[in-house]
Amino acid sequence: MGGGPKLRMAEWVALIHLQQTLGDDRHALNAALARASERLEAEAGKTGRPRRGTRLRSPAGLARRLTVVRALAAGRLEGLPVEAIAAWNLFASAPEDAHSAATELLGNNPVVVKLESARIPAPSRGPQPSFGTVISEREDSATAVYVMELAGRAAANLEGAADGLVFIKVGRSADTGRRRDELNWGFPPGCGLEWRLAAQRHFQSGDAAHAFEQSILDARVRDELSATNQPLAA
Repeated sequence: MGGGPKLRMAEWVALIHLQQTLGDDRHALNAALARASERLEAEAGKTGRPRRGTRLRSPAGLARRLTVVRALAAGRLEGLPVEAIAAWNLFASAPEDAHSAATELLGNNPVVVKLESARIPAPSRGPQPSFGTVISEREDSATAVYVMELAGRAAANLEGAADGLVFIKVGRSADTGRRRDELNWGFPPGCGLEWRLAAQRHFQSGDAAHAFEQSILDARVRDELSATNQPLAA
């Protein structure tokens, strides 16, 4: 059936720019989305193809993704694409930079297409503060317990690494790939550290995954106490 590639960071920058400049002018925004669709569809077509009866970067699809930009503006990050969050952190408080990047991208300049792979070393910028009541509903679903290993060129320089010490993180998530990306976006660009998924086990519910995760942590505590001859508290 086909399926287009997910939006790249550079494309999110373009949407942030359009929302920043035309968000209150629906007619101008719709016209801009139509023009952007033509540019972005051509680039997306190099790595994907549309599902039957659809387009890769349709104006309607881009308009729907503007809801993500509005959520970012309101400070709601949970469940949003990491590429969108990264673009927002870099450009939300620098509209002139977003304008420049979007102009180059929508003008089909290949320089900005490399934006997400370059991971430009710019300071991160958090979202503007938001206030009020937030109500959410979560449903239980299949959950994985994961083990991630700290890697990257700088990992060898950490204390204990020369002696074979490995730094790991044990946790649980319904989407381990997204969780890995969220953790890695916390590292400054170019610092040489990243979390890599080493192992995972899937469970039918969050409770089952939580129980297994806790059993791993409890076993680790018992091992440490045993090694130091300390009694395990009841």
